[in-house]
Amino acid sequence: MKLSGLDYSSPRRFPPKCNKVKRLIQKGVPPEWRGNCWLFYSGAYDLSMRNAEVYPQLVERVTQGDLKTIGNDADLIERDLYRTFPDNIHYNPNTRDTGLNNNNNNNHPVESAFERRGEDTNPCVALPPLTQEPLLIQRLRRLLLCFSLHSPSIGYCQSLNFIAALLLLFMNEEHAFWMLNIITTRIVPNVHNRNLSGLTTDLEVLLLCVKRYLPDVYPLLSGGNAPTDSTISNAHAPSSPGTATTVGAGVAVGSGVLAATPWFMTLFITSLPLETTLRIWDCLFYNGSKTLFRVSLQIINRASKEKEFPLNLHPYDIDPNTLLNHFKGVSQRDIDTSRIYVERKRSLSTSTTNKAGGATTKGALAISLWNKHLKRKQKGKAQNTQPTTHT
Repeated sequence: MKLSGLDYSSPRRFPPKCNKVKRLIQKGVPPEWRGNCWLFYSGAYDLSMRNAEVYPQLVERVTQGDLKTIGNDADLIERDLYRTFPDNIHYNPNTRDTGLNNNNNNNHPVESAFERRGEDTNPCVALPPLTQEPLLIQRLRRLLLCFSLHSPSIGYCQSLNFIAALLLLFMNEEHAFWMLNIITTRIVPNVHNRNLSGLTTDLEVLLLCVKRYLPDVYPLLSGGNAPTDSTISNAHAPSSPGTATTVGAGVAVGSGVLAATPWFMTLFITSLPLETTLRIWDCLFYNGSKTLFRVSLQIINRASKEKEFPLNLHPYDIDPNTLLNHFKGVSQRDIDTSRIYVERKRSLSTSTTNKAGGATTKGALAISLWNKHLKRKQKGKAQNTQPTTHT
């Protein structure tokens, strides 16, 4: 930071991406820098600047009770508020949180639209008084309601409460809103949609990665069957949110990869210790969604050596350095190409008989795209004696 001529006491901007910065990010971002670092490298801060009036307008709608368009999402959000991090002092209803606002101002100096207009950063209009409810509970409620209004294709998906709550510990409400947008559109696109199409896609992509990098493990996880929409249709509203086991419960040997469902839906919050999750997020918002697949592969790799595999994929306590230092051959191009392949393959399988000709064309394009991608990978390996590390 100092060498780049940037403020390193309360940084608002960070050095451009390079190998040195990437190595430092992987070692862990200082807690007081985390919120702004995530905002900067994920692109959320630029997105917020280009849409400065969006969140204040959404807050105004929530304040006025304009919630008809979100159906029963408001009730679902209310039900989950106190089940989100109940042991955290900032979300515990028995604790009056009076100091967090000052801490936020000190640790997260990047301005929001409210601050640029000289208004309260987090107005608590038409909400219970502070003496009755923790401040972050109020912010979490408003943030999730605003997001549901802004993204009707997602609305409220149980698991977003965990992601939003963790973001609010490191940044103000408006910035957390734009981080949620980045997560649901770029990091794990369509994973939280009402039809969970992105979750199905990413689980199939994970299976493709397992087949390529852990071929001995693949038969145990796939059972010859890829995950389908129907097998995970209840993930949008799990009956008992708050634990990793319930989201992936009832996993059969032939569908072992379904145990990875909470990894993608909560970005490991409910599956790993908090500090480990934060280290993963540091890399995730810098490198993109390939980090999720690299970490998932390493968890599966370690779990495959246990007797209960594949019935139990719970990672428990794993050194974050161990998780982040493997499977670096998985590039973002791999993930993006695989997602396209899986989505086109699904389109082919769901095509009706009278559209068989068009579906065949789509299928041929998908297969051609995938084969070209594999040839590029094989050519790269042939030219290098060591595995290539993609940035």
